[in-house]
Amino acid sequence: MTTASDLISEADRESFRKNGAAVIRGVVEPELIDAMRVAIDEAMADGCAPHYWLQEQGDGAFYNGLFHWIHYPAFASFVQCSRLGEVAAALLDAERINFFYDHLFVKEAGSPMPSPWHTDAYYHPVVGGQVLTIWTPFDRVTPESGSLTYIAGSHLWSDEKMGERLKDMPTPGEAIEGEQVLTWTLEPGDILVHDARTVHGAPGNLTRGRRRALATRWLDQDTRYQPVEEDLWAMGRKAGNLLPEIDVAIGQPFDSKLFPQVWPR
Repeated sequence: MTTASDLISEADRESFRKNGAAVIRGVVEPELIDAMRVAIDEAMADGCAPHYWLQEQGDGAFYNGLFHWIHYPAFASFVQCSRLGEVAAALLDAERINFFYDHLFVKEAGSPMPSPWHTDAYYHPVVGGQVLTIWTPFDRVTPESGSLTYIAGSHLWSDEKMGERLKDMPTPGEAIEGEQVLTWTLEPGDILVHDARTVHGAPGNLTRGRRRALATRWLDQDTRYQPVEEDLWAMGRKAGNLLPEIDVAIGQPFDSKLFPQVWPR
């Protein structure tokens, strides 16, 4: 039986360590891809999960939603039964992996809006440990349709350099003087992995096809809950788009009903 670790090459591990991001091919099984395509359309239609439309519904729409796994069994099965938790454990060299949350991004055909440069870590109420993002597309993704774009090595930047560099950056998809920019073409089943501190963004979807992708976040055993002023939960409260209440105490590990252990199973 092929394990997730078997699918991660030494080159993948080195890219993750050195660049803060890597592509790993053929990780997600076709049946899970098919089930998630149906579930994504269901989630977008009924709107039970916290979400907002960055572009209005219709041609060129851009859907952005979180915590679908609580509301839809197919999302929960994807989190708990796919090989992603094992991938996270292997890349982070972790004793235990807990699931943090899912974040669904759907850029419909012709959606012009880019996803601006940012780091996931900025929005996380987390101290200590390691947080991994796994970005799974459910359509063929190219730079023209909005594939994630990374600044290589940015996960190693100091806070000062991070603040300075993010002040005046070109639109994702454009060259950045003095920096190596990474992007890949992916087929359904491939995944992108990145450190929560890696600077990334995405151009708009300029093609005639959809770009459905789910970002899932994974925590190692050393992460602890520490709210910050601009974390996702604070932003949700300000916007009136409330996220599920965090069910761990400040300073404690993320190991609870909302943040279940997924590896070892």
